[in-house]
Amino acid sequence: MRCTGSPALALVGRLRRGGRAGGTGRCRVAAVEEFRAYARAVGDDVTLTAADGTVRLRVGSGRQALSAVRDRPWVKKAVREFEPTARQLRDAGIPADDARLTLSGLEEVLVLDARTYRVESHRFEFGLLLPHGGRDIVYELDVRQENRGVFDGTVELPAGVR
Repeated sequence: MRCTGSPALALVGRLRRGGRAGGTGRCRVAAVEEFRAYARAVGDDVTLTAADGTVRLRVGSGRQALSAVRDRPWVKKAVREFEPTARQLRDAGIPADDARLTLSGLEEVLVLDARTYRVESHRFEFGLLLPHGGRDIVYELDVRQENRGVFDGTVELPAGVR
């Protein structure tokens, strides 16, 4: 695990000990919880860098057989996301078992404010390849979230919802 700067070191210590990532102890965001599990599972796969007032946590994998990395927590998340599509493929007669799938790449990045540990952004992207008919069926997912400033709009329930 690469660590630079005291905020980064403090965060790694909190993550590894199972503590909260936040000065007030209220930061119980799902992405932070996931990175805590990642840091506990395999330390060298999570990288942490601090620069320009932010702490950046990253976990990733290059191209490899899914069966070789399926037990890693971040890969389990990708498999969980792919499962409904795998079910549809199997229902269509296309075998979509782990032994046939290749992880084309995976990256998850969580960016926190170095002072408050407030989540600034979160990105999760991965791709899977499934050989079929001499080609690959390509499945890709890219989810991004950014938290910027104060929301000035109005939040309203959809019509018919109470």
